[in-house]
Order: sequence, then C-alpha cells, then structure tokens
Amino acid sequence: MIDPNHRVAPADALGEVDRRIVDLLKQDGRMSYSDMAAAVGLSGDAVRERLKRLESQGMVSVIGSVSPMVLGYTSFALVALTARGSARKAAAAVAEVPAVDLVACVTGRYDVLVQVVCRDDHDLLTVIDESIRSIPNVEVAEVFPFLTVDKYSAGFDTRPGPREGRTVVDVGQLDAQDHSLVKALQADGRATFRTLEAASGLPYSSARRRVLHLIESGLVRIVTVENPLTIRSRVQAAVGLKVQGSTATVRQALNGLPEVEVAVTTAGSFDLMLEVVCRDKPDLERLIDQQLRALPGVVATETWQYLDLVKLPYTWAGLEHLSLGS
Repeated sequence: MIDPNHRVAPADALGEVDRRIVDLLKQDGRMSYSDMAAAVGLSGDAVRERLKRLESQGMVSVIGSVSPMVLGYTSFALVALTARGSARKAAAAVAEVPAVDLVACVTGRYDVLVQVVCRDDHDLLTVIDESIRSIPNVEVAEVFPFLTVDKYSAGFDTRPGPREGRTVVDVGQLDAQDHSLVKALQADGRATFRTLEAASGLPYSSARRRVLHLIESGLVRIVTVENPLTIRSRVQAAVGLKVQGSTATVRQALNGLPEVEVAVTTAGSFDLMLEVVCRDKPDLERLIDQQLRALPGVVATETWQYLDLVKLPYTWAGLEHLSLGS
C-alpha cells in the first residue's frame, strides 16, 4: 500500500535507468538483480536500492497474480464513497480493510472509489456494512457488484498462460503449504526462496520446486504493476456506462480498446464499469466522446478521474470472462 502521507513527485522524471529496470521487470518479475545489473550497467546492490525506492514511493509493485478461484474468492464489487470532510482520510482508513485491494481518490460526485474482493456475497455485505460504512467520515457507500468480468489487464501486459505441453496445476490438489506460497507471492512477487521456505514451512528445496511449478504452470503469474499517476501527463479514470438493450455488443467492442484495462458488468445504476488509462486529458476526452459514446447501445457515461492512488490493486490472472453472479 502507498503511504498516504508520502506524496510522490510525478515521474516523467522516472530516469532512463529506472525505466529500463521497470521494463525488465515487466518481462520477468523475478529477474535476478545481477541480470538486471548487467543489462543496465550498474551493480546488483545499486539495482536493488533503486527498486526498493520505486516500491517505497508507490511507483511500482511486483506481485504474484492468481486466479481468485484458487484463493476462494467469488464476490467482487466496486464501492463508491462520499466522504464527510477529508477524502484522503477516508481513503486512508478504508485502505486498511484487508478485503480492499484498490483505493483511489477521484473527481465527480464520489470522493473515493474502492474495489472489494470477498469470498462470497455474505462476506461482501459484512465488509461493506461493518468495515466500510462504519468508518466515521464515510457518508455514503454505493455498491456496484460485479456480475461478469469481461476484460481485466489492470496495469500489466497480458501474456499467454501455460505453454503447450506444460502440466497445469490441479487447483483441487493444492495443499496448505501451496496456499501459503501463493499468499506470500501475492504479497511480494520477488520474495526469496528462503522467505518462501519460512512462509510455507517446507524444506528449501521443496519450497523452491513448488514455487517454480506454480509459476511455470501459469497458475501464479509474477507481474509488475506500474502506478500510472506517477507519470505527469498520464490520466487514469473509472467510467460508468448505461446501455440500452443487450450489453453483449458493447462488451465485445471494449476488448478492442487498448485504453480500457478493466471492463465489468455490474448490478446497480450502471450496466458496465470501466477502468481506463490514457496518455493525457485530451486523450481521455477523445476516448469518451468519440469511442465510448459512439458504441451502439451506450446511452450515457459518467467519468471519475483518479487524483491519487492510495492503494494499488492486486492483479488477478484468470479473472477475465469470469461470471461472478450467484
């Protein structure tokens, strides 16, 4: 989570070397420091310190992305909050809720947008009712449960799953140690094998073998999430769409728009909720006015520009095209 008291200067200033390190991590999130050092012309210790700085400033996060079904999550929702008083204080408080994996301060009729990931709808109600609505300066919480997830790239380059011929892990065969490894990788995709040994209670060789199998099979993907708001001109926003008639044609069209990183069908006052990332504000205006509003069936849009990302999201490999309705 990004420290809400630590403000990062927008980083078109992300230096050339830092940019090369981030690009290398996007190719292989567990690339060794020595290999990165050789590629950028620094020592391994220097690369380690640069990456530590990028992570501490909330510019980048390397995590293990896992299908939510592996971890037993079936209920997702976007929660739009109106704050009484400081939006940042409300955002910081809600970011402490374990079920919350995205918190953004935004423009528009809402002050904060939150993504909630729960095991089932009963758990979702409990989290919203007891953990979010109970926050003192949260005045209104409007909930948009996800019915289907039609697109979910969420800040990283989509890559193919397991290669042909690879053995796919049977989720039903994962034991407690496997789940401990998955949880540790979810928190830190670059966790050392010694750390993973301690997390799982397995001998070093067994922990290493299991981790490599989880990654090689495609069940866990090590991905590098870059905070788009650390680039001065970049604009990130949520967009709600109201659709007349079937949403099928609109949902299909959204897959062809690279600016749309997330597209979900929701219950509530919007039929579809999107997360988009654009080069700048004119590019966002073009996307909404010339592309989204031009889609057959779209009758209204509403946009909430992200002003600050207080908590970066996990990415959930395998979430795309998942029906979440109960």
